[in-house]
Amino acid sequence: MLSVLTFEPHPIEVLRPGIEVERLTPPGMKTSILLECGIDNVFAENFDLDLAAMSPENFFHKILIEKYNAHHIVVGENFKFGKSQAGDVATLQTLGQAAGVQIHVVPRLLMDGEPVSSSRIRKALSNGDLPLAERLMGRPHQLLGTVVHGAKRGSQIGVPTANLKTTSACKKSLVPKSGVYVTRTSVEGPKGLNAAPSVTNIGVRPTVDPNSSISSIETHILPDSLNPVGDLYGKMMSVEFLYRIRDEIRFSSINELVKQIQSDIEFSRSYLQQI
Repeated sequence: MLSVLTFEPHPIEVLRPGIEVERLTPPGMKTSILLECGIDNVFAENFDLDLAAMSPENFFHKILIEKYNAHHIVVGENFKFGKSQAGDVATLQTLGQAAGVQIHVVPRLLMDGEPVSSSRIRKALSNGDLPLAERLMGRPHQLLGTVVHGAKRGSQIGVPTANLKTTSACKKSLVPKSGVYVTRTSVEGPKGLNAAPSVTNIGVRPTVDPNSSISSIETHILPDSLNPVGDLYGKMMSVEFLYRIRDEIRFSSINELVKQIQSDIEFSRSYLQQI
């Protein structure tokens, strides 16, 4: 049986109070992805100051062996564990040998000569480089959250949008660079949407609200008679980012904005038909 052990909350949030880590994959999404990959169980160990204070030896025996009954342990070559990260792969191998537990060390995965890492993925998304982020992750970046009420300005100009709130139970997700994106959107529920074509704007909406400095995530789901949108407020929504169309810019008039939005929609239709 294959199991994955993760920590929740993120260790940095415990060790450095006040810092909220932007997640590449919120806990629920992480579990779903791992299960789809063939993992049987995903365990989220509560990370607190007591756990952080454990020596490598105590963590190995009390958590890995006594609690999870591990017989084989798989870690990366740069794995660190225990108080102040005092334990490393060599420590784990020594402890494993004494306990009759097999330790499997996986070398770093390189792409284009550089390690695949969360920091590299974060940088790609912050730069709007979706192709690189997707190659590094093996899948498009997704945002998961709840549909909340907005100012309804999209509906007023004929392009209704669903406003996504990514914090709260979903934790704080890493939002890509501001701009307009080709996306696919899924919504929970028996009559929810499943990978519906969409266009998503990330930014402060400078044309309709020039004084605003608050960024939002607004998704326009392309009309489809086979996949009606309906009322989405309060529902969980997942937005999958596929291509960055352009920067968010301020237009000289609402009419110019609407014209550009229609162009973005047509581009998105064409792009999604080709993939």
